[in-house]
Amino acid sequence: HLTLQQVRPFIGEETFSGYFKFAFVRNPFDRFVSYCAFMARKNGAFDRDPQGVMHHLLFRVRPMHHVLFQPQHGFITGATGELLTDQVGRVEDMQTSYDAICARIGIPSRALTQVNSSRRGSYRDYYDQPLIDGVQELYRRDFELFGYNF
Repeated sequence: HLTLQQVRPFIGEETFSGYFKFAFVRNPFDRFVSYCAFMARKNGAFDRDPQGVMHHLLFRVRPMHHVLFQPQHGFITGATGELLTDQVGRVEDMQTSYDAICARIGIPSRALTQVNSSRRGSYRDYYDQPLIDGVQELYRRDFELFGYNF
């Protein structure tokens, strides 16, 4: 889980500039629900009290060191906030994004299969207003850069 800023010096500016770079992002609201469910999976706390777990992680613990909690833009932007990728796909539209990337680099596309999916409902069902506001604040730049909303 290295950032593009971390990788760039190791491959050199000319090589970095010449490579086609792409990334996939996920709606921060959905991603946060998934993170909370993942972190509380062993003791079943998320199944019993999802909002309690979400409030605890967002407002009390705030594990900024955990790669799945960190804002996504930090992995694909430069020091001044500019995108370092040539294309950004969306997890919510994975097949279409993948097809576009394949077309751009000139390789055949194929149907993707879904792996590691959960049986949760819509992420919207897990939020109250303080959680909406807190996630919007924490992932503000992701919302701006990738055009997501609740």
